[in-house]
Amino acid sequence: LANVKKNISLHKQFLHTFGDSINMIFIFPKHSRMGHSIKFSLKTICAAIFDCSIVLLFASTLFRFLILFLPVKRFAIIQLVCLLYFTFFYVYRQQTLGQSAFGIALITKDKKRPTLVQIFIRVFTKAMICCIIPTSLLVYSNPTFILTLFPRSLLLLSLYFSLIVIVLIVFKLLFKQNVWNLLSRTKKIDIMYSKQKFAFSFFILLCFTTCCWTCMFVWNNSGNPSKQSILGFSYPFKYIEPPSNHLTQSYINHLKKEDLSPKEYILSLFDNYDIVVLEECSHRQQEEWDLIYSIVTDSLFVSGVGTIFTEYGNACDQNDIDSLINRVYATESELEMAIPQATHIMTYSYFNFLKRINLFNAMLPDSVKLKVFACDILKGKYFLTHNQVSDNSMENRDSLMAQPILEWYQKTKRKCLVVTNYRHSFAYRNPHDETTKDLHLLDNQAQYIFDLYPDKFANVLYFGGSPMISPLQFANGQWGVAFKKTHYAPKGFSLQNSPFGEDGFDMFRLTKQQQNNVKYKDMFTGIVFQTPENTYLHEPDFPENCIENAIQKEYNKLIQKGIIVNGERVYSLFSQSVNDKSFTLSEILKTHQNSTSLYEECAAYLLFSWWHYLDVIITLLLECLTIMLGVFFAIYKLCSNLIYAI
Repeated sequence: LANVKKNISLHKQFLHTFGDSINMIFIFPKHSRMGHSIKFSLKTICAAIFDCSIVLLFASTLFRFLILFLPVKRFAIIQLVCLLYFTFFYVYRQQTLGQSAFGIALITKDKKRPTLVQIFIRVFTKAMICCIIPTSLLVYSNPTFILTLFPRSLLLLSLYFSLIVIVLIVFKLLFKQNVWNLLSRTKKIDIMYSKQKFAFSFFILLCFTTCCWTCMFVWNNSGNPSKQSILGFSYPFKYIEPPSNHLTQSYINHLKKEDLSPKEYILSLFDNYDIVVLEECSHRQQEEWDLIYSIVTDSLFVSGVGTIFTEYGNACDQNDIDSLINRVYATESELEMAIPQATHIMTYSYFNFLKRINLFNAMLPDSVKLKVFACDILKGKYFLTHNQVSDNSMENRDSLMAQPILEWYQKTKRKCLVVTNYRHSFAYRNPHDETTKDLHLLDNQAQYIFDLYPDKFANVLYFGGSPMISPLQFANGQWGVAFKKTHYAPKGFSLQNSPFGEDGFDMFRLTKQQQNNVKYKDMFTGIVFQTPENTYLHEPDFPENCIENAIQKEYNKLIQKGIIVNGERVYSLFSQSVNDKSFTLSEILKTHQNSTSLYEECAAYLLFSWWHYLDVIITLLLECLTIMLGVFFAIYKLCSNLIYAI
């Protein structure tokens, strides 16, 4: 009995010590001013996270509803909801839901209920500093939201928040209070909060979250034909489409006047221009390559043009490419095995294009066979020996990619079609404009061609289906609505004297002011629209062992030539950085086998306009963090009561 009493005494001593430790960390001694201040700050932060999750979730849901009827801006909705949320709850109950959960309330300096004017001054001041100004800076500095936050946006936000933090700290040191407290003559106080209020607030949050996420789930999945999903949400995610309004009508009226198909328009350009550049909107989009094949196999192209330059492939492999497209193979399987041995093959779209060109050439006499030239500068097919690609050549990649086209044209003076991706196809008609002085807007393959032959050059934008472009680009999404209202009829037309050409160029990271000076008609000659459908996520697989066989054969050739010794590590085009990483043969084969599955797993996050859904991503993270905090405090409260009861 004495031993039992002794053990109980030791356990009680441990529990009290443990309880005091937790008290020091989270509750702090009642008579400790510093402890109370830190505790109150922690509670304020937790309440702010709680409230931010509600504001963002409601704003995201409201935006997706209002965009069906009004051309609203996402950040404008977030700013408006932020103002209304805090104003409403301060007027109604002197505390928001988050503050109610963690025991915080708003009062005046003389401990009275704040007036409506005081509440508005406080909310507006805080919202301006913490929400309205930073989001406005973000929109102004990076209005296009392509793929990622660009350095300009990050720099502005970093400078802004650094400055604000310094100013707020200095202000508090001088005046012993925050700027919004001083202007509104209000302050937050720590109050006792009951388990009932805590549980009720989180119950409201969970119910609200469930309703909002259910609405987003139904909105995204209804009418979405994709069979792939992330957490139950079908992807590619459904685009947020702006409504049709009076601004859209001018685009619709213009589309109704145009009667040329994409193929007819591009072929018509060769009547006035020798070099026609077609923008490839996505490397993996089969629909555009189907259009390209229909153009180059047309009798007008075969007889009058006959030459295609592509960004794909390495210029040093040209002899192998010539042999590939002109040779007659005994079987289709033999042809498929030969294609990746001729040049580096990145996508099935290009692989299938070369295959079909070979079969088409087999039906033509030698005098009119199509010619396909590669433009890229990376040497080798799947392996690189040391120092084959220098940093300098990579920096000058676009000028070097333009060189084969310029040399060929200077020699032959014949017509050609150039297919190149995204910014490589940009050609600004006023390159000396100060607007673009600080941008890399002019360092593009097409720009170098235009600079030498402006009267012989035309470039065409392929609109639709690109994962690199946000659906709310192109005149805030009005282009997409106009094509939808005209039943997605395939069109090709000039950007001159059209409302499309008068819109600010928002395919690149230009500010609003720069977009006012750079129009689409200044960057492209014309535009083609083929179909809203795309297959860049569902690209077919290469024939079995096709690429692997090419890799093995090239490796054996390099050994026979003495370029590499068997077992020596060599550089590979499959590596992310040709100058920093090296792979053995087995590693390269393994990398290739995993490349397709890795792409499909990451495509939804990296390509499908993820910035367009950044509010949803942040909201989801805040919701998870809020729920984790709620669970933690609930467990802590339970444990604290149990410890002190013992």
